[in-house]
Amino acid sequence: EKAAQNAGRPLLIIIDTVARSMVGGDENSAKDVSIFIDRVDALRRKYGSSALLVHHSGIMDKGRLRGSSAWKGALDAEYLISSSGPEGLLVTVECKKMKDAPQPAPFSFEAVEYVVLEGKTGKEYTSLALKPTDEKPTKTKDLSKALKRALDSYHAAAKEKGLLDKQGKFVGVRLEDWRPYFYETATAESKDGKRKAFNRARDELVDKGILTPKNDVYLPVQSVDTLLVNEYAKRLKNLTERDSGTERDISVTCPAANDFERDNRDIIYKDVPCPGRLSGSEGEEKNTSLPRGPSLSELASRAGVSQAAVQEELDRWKKCGRLKEDGDGTIHLLAGTS
Repeated sequence: EKAAQNAGRPLLIIIDTVARSMVGGDENSAKDVSIFIDRVDALRRKYGSSALLVHHSGIMDKGRLRGSSAWKGALDAEYLISSSGPEGLLVTVECKKMKDAPQPAPFSFEAVEYVVLEGKTGKEYTSLALKPTDEKPTKTKDLSKALKRALDSYHAAAKEKGLLDKQGKFVGVRLEDWRPYFYETATAESKDGKRKAFNRARDELVDKGILTPKNDVYLPVQSVDTLLVNEYAKRLKNLTERDSGTERDISVTCPAANDFERDNRDIIYKDVPCPGRLSGSEGEEKNTSLPRGPSLSELASRAGVSQAAVQEELDRWKKCGRLKEDGDGTIHLLAGTS
């Protein structure tokens, strides 16, 4: 009443939530629901306003109102608001009932993170705002628990080990970077069991059109995931800048990166910078040779990756001028003069 006197007649009365406003009433009782709706109608008539009731969905059935079926019968319109994706970045509004009019098509919003405050130490405080989008929710209800767990492991890997192109766009996750994240949550006890489960889940996610592979790099293909990959790109860029103070440009400093970029023009590594050759014209051997360390298979086992992946990384270091291998397999560490 005081608000109406100070600001004028309300056009919309919002009751958020029904449960908190229905003190002493039972939302499962048709009688109590009828009394509640009658009082809301009295408010609407008094001010000539519309009323918006915010209510929770059911626990077992997320697609319907919680409580008595009398709620639905008393409404002129009903909208279901839901979020989808591993991080709830897509918010969809779907009409479930429209009295005396055609039901409008569902529409969606993207939850966008914005910096709202920066502290004296430079720490940023963020919040989310909704931005209209044409994206549609991903349908993952038909995924088994094992596949959902596999997809979650992919998203976990994407946040920390994803690949970015030159424009900073997320372009996928390497198979061997994804594998350790899957192994962490796999239920199989043996390593061979984990490997088979990973291969099986990976193939099923591809067959269902959720991921698409290209040269052992996997990228989401369903529409809602375009929101996720944009978020991953921002996080990966922040990780890169936090570690180095600026965005890394490995194509300038690393001969191996030049070779890689020539064959893969759309992808560059952001998680493992190449050190490049240390100062000095050609470099010189430090000590003579290193004590023999673990074998290739032992390194692969410790890292949870294939021997081929370990060999690939060693080859990159050799091209950068940091390692030199003799014919007998002894590896020398090269260091420049300073």
